Amino acid sequence: MLLNDTKIQNNIDEFVETHGVEGFFRVYFREYLFQLLNEEIEAAANDPESDSALQLHFSQNVNTDQELEEFEE
Repeated sequence: MLLNDTKIQNNIDEFVETHGVEGFFRVYFREYLFQLLNEEIEAAANDPESDSALQLHFSQNVNTDQELEEFEE
């Protein structure tokens, strides 16, 4: 079920009324940290050769936009 902007705003407002702004940010950042850690854990199992962002990060051969386009291809 997709929520529209009004429903989302109402849900946030109700949560803030119940738990306060601090409670909202506590849950928000807890979820953010969970997602970040989960990505790091999953990344450890991935083959670095399959990660183009990692290859780009460690590549010394990408200096121009043309080289970047060739690398992305």
